[in-house]
Amino acid sequence: MKFDEYKDNNPTDKDGEHNLDYYPSSGAVRNLTFAWPNGDKQFFNYSYLITSYYSKNDGTISIEFSTHHVTLKGRGLENLYDDLMSQVCRTIQCSEDRYQEVNAFKKYNVFEIKVVNKS
Repeated sequence: MKFDEYKDNNPTDKDGEHNLDYYPSSGAVRNLTFAWPNGDKQFFNYSYLITSYYSKNDGTISIEFSTHHVTLKGRGLENLYDDLMSQVCRTIQCSEDRYQEVNAFKKYNVFEIKVVNKS
């Protein structure tokens, strides 16, 4: 590296060429993505998760983030609740209700995701 490049506070700039579009690898931050059957997705950082409640009778999980409330409906959600508590779940994919029988072998099945902004 040239001293002039350090002096100009840009030691990596080579004739105006910038290679700073992406980080070389992903970070250690954990996010939770909600994905709908139509391809829409929304993610939240686990650090903003405040509390969660699993209702066996209703087959629902209520998740409180600092800015949003998320409600999940489905089957086998106690397993999902445990994964959320351990922060190991990366993506929650919502499947259409008509595929309940096809997805019966899965650890859990989510048939509805509702995200409501608190403001």
